[in-house]
Amino acid sequence: MEFPLKSLGPALDVLALLLLFMMAAAGIAVTIYLAMLPGRIARRRGHPQAEAVNILGWLGLPAVAPWVGALVWAYWRPRAEKGSAVNRSQSAIQALRCEITKLESAISRLEQTRGEASR
Repeated sequence: MEFPLKSLGPALDVLALLLLFMMAAAGIAVTIYLAMLPGRIARRRGHPQAEAVNILGWLGLPAVAPWVGALVWAYWRPRAEKGSAVNRSQSAIQALRCEITKLESAISRLEQTRGEASR
């Protein structure tokens, strides 16, 4: 029995090889994306140990279980301890609110003096 598309044989070989390379490239791209995922999530969520989560994501991917641990760790919010960055950020937000209030009152005073000067 003869192959009906025998004349396409070399072209089909090249096409098969091209498809194999494309599948390998897609597999590598998916692997890199999955390895980067826990670190990206941790950075986006402002995790204090984002770099450690990133490293565990890269090193834990071959064993799968550490990678899943890195993914959980990326979503984990550490408890705010007294004097921690979370508490300090709350005090910084309060200071910024106070500063904004002062600036708003200064702007309103300037607008009033400008309105009086233009009359």
